Amino acid sequence: MMASQCLRLCAGKSSERVKLLKELKLYILRFSPTLIEVEIVKSIDHLSMTFRNPAVHEKNFSIEDLIEVRQITSVILNSIIGPRVIEKEN
Repeated sequence: MMASQCLRLCAGKSSERVKLLKELKLYILRFSPTLIEVEIVKSIDHLSMTFRNPAVHEKNFSIEDLIEVRQITSVILNSIIGPRVIEKEN
């Protein structure tokens, strides 16, 4: 299963029915809630389908492709490690 599929399931109703997904969702919401935002999941899908899967089959990429991957990856990483408000637990 692709990482983006797991993230998509965490954001949906499956996380209410499947205990493991529920625990993963709680973890993500606590430490990196942006990971289950629709745009981030779409970006991860795009990277996987456009670049990772073809790379497995020996596809070469252009400099423009590499720049695109760098930009998308930078957005994803900044959303994960960027400053955010941490709520105090009661």
